[in-house]
Amino acid sequence: MSVRRIPVLMTLFFISASVVAHSATGHAASPAAAGAEAQAVPAAKPTQAKPPQSKPSAATADPTPASGARIAAEFKGSAVNLERVAGETITIDIRHWSSDEDKAKLFAAYSEGAQKAAESIQKAESVGYIWRSGSGIGQSLRYAFESKLHDGRQRIILVTPDNLTEWGRKPGVASSDPAPPLTIVELRLPASGTGPGEGKLSAKIAADSASHLLTIDGYDSTPAAFKPIARATPQ
Repeated sequence: MSVRRIPVLMTLFFISASVVAHSATGHAASPAAAGAEAQAVPAAKPTQAKPPQSKPSAATADPTPASGARIAAEFKGSAVNLERVAGETITIDIRHWSSDEDKAKLFAAYSEGAQKAAESIQKAESVGYIWRSGSGIGQSLRYAFESKLHDGRQRIILVTPDNLTEWGRKPGVASSDPAPPLTIVELRLPASGTGPGEGKLSAKIAADSASHLLTIDGYDSTPAAFKPIARATPQ
């Protein structure tokens, strides 16, 4: 009796194993069908990494501003007594004027020395640009302040960390002198705000204690750099 039951038990065991396998897989696919299904699934297209965009170089960091850029004031004049840019049209764009706080900060820095004033200017944000007609690169202005002289004429003080005194040197002649830490551009215009005036530039600085402005030392004896020069936008 026991001999007969062994085959029966074996048969039940294999039947149970087959049922479990069928329920776990749902159905068994033939190797050919499995291969067909594998081919039916399209391979994912590899994505290509976008090349990193290069940052503009220092030489192109300040291109001519796009049309429609907000300009608080614009001045245009002719370069004179500046051999490297003689006869060129000089355009000065002021995007916003420096505040009384900016004026006090720069004046206080200069009281500690010209180098301190230069460091203050270097850290300041750009307030505008000065352009040559022969170049598409503008020199950054870090300070622009408008005031009046005792006779009512307008005085515009601009400060840049760039060495604009190089414009006065002969083309191809290098200077052995160290570059000044900053350059001051001073414009003097009619009291009416319209009509031509003159502008000068220098690395020689004077502190005007009455107005708390940094100005050109010896303005009257300094040759004109931009003449005539006038406001090109309504005041």
